[in-house]
Amino acid sequence: MLTKLTIRRFKRFEDVEVELGSPVVFIGPNNSGKTSAMQALALWHTGLTQWNAKRAGKRTPEKRPGVTINRRDLVSIPIPSVKLAWRDLRVRDVRYVGGKQQTRNIRIDIIVEGVTRGRAWTCGLEFDYANDESVYCRPLRLTEDRVPDRMPVPDEAGSVRMAFLPPMSGLAAAETRLDEGAVNVRRLGKPSPWGADLKVSTEFLKPLLTAYFSKLGLPNLMPKGNFYRLVGHMPPADVDPEVSEKLDAIACAAESATPPQEQP
Repeated sequence: MLTKLTIRRFKRFEDVEVELGSPVVFIGPNNSGKTSAMQALALWHTGLTQWNAKRAGKRTPEKRPGVTINRRDLVSIPIPSVKLAWRDLRVRDVRYVGGKQQTRNIRIDIIVEGVTRGRAWTCGLEFDYANDESVYCRPLRLTEDRVPDRMPVPDEAGSVRMAFLPPMSGLAAAETRLDEGAVNVRRLGKPSPWGADLKVSTEFLKPLLTAYFSKLGLPNLMPKGNFYRLVGHMPPADVDPEVSEKLDAIACAAESATPPQEQP
């Protein structure tokens, strides 16, 4: 039986612990991480299965004690690029120390605890980004040394059998990543911020900017009357020609207009 799941830097999770038991029910609104938690557990199981198939019973090499997992093997996480599994899409941490650039991999850590035949065990795996098509899986490091000590992979963990059943509301071959703006629009019950039935200024930009400034701890500094200023931040090439034509016509009409004469 699995008793605990720890997830670090996977999708929306920075560092979270989930107590497991029998049964466990995840309840929450859309985009709160219910499916992501189950996908993290499925990723751990895929990594463990492949590591046991290639490394179990063998002497672990010091430099590359792991296995490569192809994106297409991650059937529980149907994403077009494995980078989408990383929190905020950050797979590298680049810093400058003493004027020199230092790059460090950002790893996804997944630790599972359980009890098998009365014996408690812990199995942690780490995942490094290799490229858009693959990740590298290794036992979790216990130190940050050049050749780190690593958590042993217990035999009891290998006896775990797991099946991931996707949500049945709509199966898809690929998982669409929704940015916050698109999520907010869906919460408004609108299919797209550019739909014909959506007034962009009131039903999209206003709640979006209100939420943005709220996260910064500020009042809304971009009221509806100032939306025209956003155009100045757009490259002219990105403005639809039809929009430019209509706006030019409005400006031309405004220039030729004369104020009404006062009646004597």
